[in-house]
Formats: sequence, C-alpha cells, structure tokens
Amino acid sequence: MHPAVKSLVGSTLGMAALQVTLGISTLLMYVPTSLGSAHQAGALTLLSLMILLTHTLRRPSPALLKSLASAVKST
Repeated sequence: MHPAVKSLVGSTLGMAALQVTLGISTLLMYVPTSLGSAHQAGALTLLSLMILLTHTLRRPSPALLKSLASAVKST
C-alpha cells in the first residue's frame, strides 16, 4: 500500500476513535456546548477524511486497465 494511503487510513481511524470518545464524553457530561461543538467539528472532519479516502481508493477506469494490459503484453 502506498505510504500516503497508509497515512490517510491511520488518520481516518484515529479520527474515528476520537469521534467515539467525544460522543461518549458529550453524553456523559449532559451535552455541554463546548463538547457538542467539538463533536460536530469531529463529524465534519471524519466525513471529509472518509470522502478523501474513498476518492483515493477508487477503482481504475476500464481504459486504464486495458492500457496496462496491453503494455504488459508488449514487454
């Protein structure tokens, strides 16, 4: 796996763990405004990381796969 993808996966998992912690803390402390806001910001960050990760790991186009297959055959 490419180092950038590993870093992105690690960041996403770390943010997910932080989001769970923020959510539990927010509920246990009866939803203080500061923790509620941090939880909302965490949700936005986690969503952004997931979109970026999905975009990074998308499947290659059929044209690219065909081009790669023909390049391998010609060598």
